[in-house]
Parts: sequence; structure tokens; C-alpha cells
Amino acid sequence: MLKESIFPPLAAAQPEAAELSELILEIGAATRRSLRADLVQYNLTPPQFAAMHCIWKSSNAMKISDLAEAAGQVHPTMTGIVNRLEERGLLARRQNPDDRRNQLVSMTPEGEKVVLALCERRRKRIQSFLAPLQPAERSELFRLLQQFLSVITHSL
Repeated sequence: MLKESIFPPLAAAQPEAAELSELILEIGAATRRSLRADLVQYNLTPPQFAAMHCIWKSSNAMKISDLAEAAGQVHPTMTGIVNRLEERGLLARRQNPDDRRNQLVSMTPEGEKVVLALCERRRKRIQSFLAPLQPAERSELFRLLQQFLSVITHSL
């Protein structure tokens, strides 16, 4: 049911949109809490994991500016994140052979182990969230979420 909305005019005029807005915020908050619970054993923050995950997904070294954009951070913040992860031996930097003004950031073998372990832990946690749903419900949930994400992505 619709709780008191943080979007009161929207709630009155468009209750479905208001309820969906609230639900998205609640899912996001619950997902972040779940992620933080998984990251604590590796002493990582969500932005640090986001940076590592972006590099891992790219399968290549990345310029810090590209990494910052991919992870949704500003360049100076990403530089600090990379510094801390490099100090821990999870990321490494090297000179960009194509542009000496830039450095490339890559995953170390230890960093890759951490990302893979966290991804497996996340997969198991998400699987436990999906367990109460019937297979048809899961399929419908995936279909609708993918469709919704596509609409959002294409409207930006």
C-alpha cells in the first residue's frame, strides 16, 4: 500500500507513479544495505567495489577519467579511490603507452580474487532473495525489470 509519499503532489495526481517512486527508493536502500553487509568482510566501500567491478567488467585497463565516468564518480574522487585500492594491492597503475599524460588502472590478481569472491557472494544473496518466487514469477520479474530499465535508459 502507498505510504505517505515524499512526493505528495505526485501521490495525489498519479498514485501509481508515486508508489513506484517510493518502491524504487526502498529497493535501492535495501540493496545498498545488502551490498555493504557483503563488502564489510573485505573492508571495501561501495564506491571502491564499483571501481573494481567496472575494471573487471571491462576486461582491460582503464583511464581514471573513464573509470570515474563508468562508476559515477568525479575524477578527483576516483583518484582517491584508486590510490587506496592501489595501496592495498588490489589495483595497479601503469603509464598509458598511447598517451603519456594518462595512466591506466588495472586489476591485480589479488583484486580479481576479491571481485570474484564478492560477485559469488552477491549471486548467492540475490538467489536467496529470489527463492520464494516461483520460476514463472522470476521470469516475469526479470522481463519487467529489463523492460523498465530499457525505458529509463533510452529516456536519458
